[in-house]
Amino acid sequence: MSPATDPSITTNPNATNPNATSPQGKQDADQADRARLYLTDPMHMADLLEHCLPADQREDLELASLSLHEQTGLNAEERENLSDLVFSCATKGGGHALLYVLIERKGDLPAPSCVLQALKFMLDVANGALKGTDFPGSGVPSRVLPLAIRHDREEKSSEKLRDFFAPGPLGAFVPNLSITTCHLEDVLRNISEAE
Repeated sequence: MSPATDPSITTNPNATNPNATSPQGKQDADQADRARLYLTDPMHMADLLEHCLPADQREDLELASLSLHEQTGLNAEERENLSDLVFSCATKGGGHALLYVLIERKGDLPAPSCVLQALKFMLDVANGALKGTDFPGSGVPSRVLPLAIRHDREEKSSEKLRDFFAPGPLGAFVPNLSITTCHLEDVLRNISEAE
């Protein structure tokens, strides 16, 4: 049975948000949950990465080696707005990377929500490495690649953390983290085509 059809996957901590009370909020959460379930299958995730990752990042990954982890970078409060998936993937250089996928569960989230959460996850992984505790099941990754699946249709393929802060002489102190973005609507279209 593939992960996308395994009913046990729906019992994960990122499942349907009971606080999504408005019809639009419930629809947004349901669509995000549907996309998350579909993307638990490493083959479906590899297909998405083929289309949305920049070529230099995509070419450095052995997408056939994608492996889903059960860990989450979200606490209970954060899971009301976002869901996440963590994959490990071998790299062409012999190391491995973590792919951190964030899926918006609400269409009205402030723009920097995903990039800030990705930074938090990366810091948790880095702190674990400093303490000598490897990320479960994969050791210390050579890199963490963040990917956000967004509701909006802005024609951006990435967001930078610095874009959300006022420019100026102190801008150099804001981390220059970039997160690749794709659109939830595109993922849902792939699901419909696969059914």
